[in-house]
Amino acid sequence: MLQKILSEIEPHLPSQYKEIAKHFSYVFVLRVLQQFISFVSFFFIVHHVPKEVIGHYHFVLSVIALISITSLPGIRNALMQSIARHRGGFFYKATKYSFLSSLLGSLTLIVVAVYHFFVNDIFMVVAFMIAAAITPFSQGLLSWRSSLAGEERFKVLSIIDTSATLVLSLMLMASAVLYVESHIVLLSIALIVPAIQNIILWGQEKKRYIDAPAAEENMVEYGLKTSGYQAFPILAREIDKLSVYNFMSAGDLAAYNIAMKIPEAVKSVFQNLGDVIMPKFARIPKFTPKMDKTMGAFSFLSLFLVIGFAFTLFPLIFKLLVPTEYKGSIGYAQALLCTVAVGNHGILRGKYIKSQKDAQSFKKLTFISSIVKILSAPALVFFYDIWGAVFAIFVQRVFISVYTEYLIRTKYLPE
Repeated sequence: MLQKILSEIEPHLPSQYKEIAKHFSYVFVLRVLQQFISFVSFFFIVHHVPKEVIGHYHFVLSVIALISITSLPGIRNALMQSIARHRGGFFYKATKYSFLSSLLGSLTLIVVAVYHFFVNDIFMVVAFMIAAAITPFSQGLLSWRSSLAGEERFKVLSIIDTSATLVLSLMLMASAVLYVESHIVLLSIALIVPAIQNIILWGQEKKRYIDAPAAEENMVEYGLKTSGYQAFPILAREIDKLSVYNFMSAGDLAAYNIAMKIPEAVKSVFQNLGDVIMPKFARIPKFTPKMDKTMGAFSFLSLFLVIGFAFTLFPLIFKLLVPTEYKGSIGYAQALLCTVAVGNHGILRGKYIKSQKDAQSFKKLTFISSIVKILSAPALVFFYDIWGAVFAIFVQRVFISVYTEYLIRTKYLPE
């Protein structure tokens, strides 16, 4: 259906938008399929695995997410920019920095395992030692993704992601049926599947850059700086999670997690559009008034589309997909969709800022938005439970939209 709509629209689009529409159509269809697979897998596991096992599983994944900064995500962003500008010689150096640095994450996980050894939690010891062994391969060999994104091979990237999600989900669901005594099997599957994928795809992509032109100057410095800056949002995200987990009852937590699923899936659609455009942004020398006008029109249109969806089709979809005991979450979900509608204003502007070799603006955006999250989430969740969490997200997304607008107008938009 989407392909048919785009085929009708495409002849009337300006030439610079036709390629974006084509790439986004692939990404959109496959990402929706990927989200559906994840959604089915999530509810299947929730129905078959004890809460304690799920809790331990998500705890270990949260710790792994917290140390993901050691794999230098800023280096991968710098690599994507270099490849978009046809300077792929940075591929090997970027991988070397990312992989070796991720070993620090493994060392951190070993320290956590030792701690659990002394408190006699053997299952956690095994879980964190497995994570320590696999993390360099699951997080340190992601440069193949930067290669595909920089060369705008989004169809290939989307097919790979969807296929991997399907394989991973099927294996997790099989594990949920066959063995539910501990979280170790679930965790091993969740880490080993991406690690194998990374090893294979990195091996394929590295051959493309044997004789590629060298990277631009200061890309390593830029990648290291922006990696450090990304520690702020990771810390803020974990504080946000701790606020939700510690200040909500088990029932409220379940209702909140259910409410988040579809709004986050809708948000990811707009994030994917930003990812498609980001390599093009990397090649644009300056931000123009025409770009500003186009982004403003996109924000206005997406605002009305998402809010309209929230109060028309969404209630029907929600009632169809969500178990009866969670029907009360629909109000939270609609409110969260409205926060997505408001937050879309900052997505493309934020992607533009992150596509430029401008470490200072990147720092300002990540640091200030993280401070807002750290200050808003704990207090609002403590006093107002689920509605507090929803309002905290609203505050964060409004602020990011306003602040990205401010950065664009003061730093990039010519007077």
